[in-house]
Amino acid sequence: MASYGKHHYSVQKSAKGQRTTVSVNVLTANERVEELSRMLGGSSDQVVTLEHARELLKRSDSVR
Repeated sequence: MASYGKHHYSVQKSAKGQRTTVSVNVLTANERVEELSRMLGGSSDQVVTLEHARELLKRSDSVR
């Protein structure tokens, strides 16, 4: 499902003392592949999961 999104965002939450902050960033194309790879259960440096993530993005682009 995540591969069908037009954009991916990274949401980071951090706490320092009594203060909590949240940052939201749009992922680049490479970061998007790495994040999909992570979501598939692999680490971002595993060739198989990276290729699978690229294939998912390619297929989803052809449907849109």
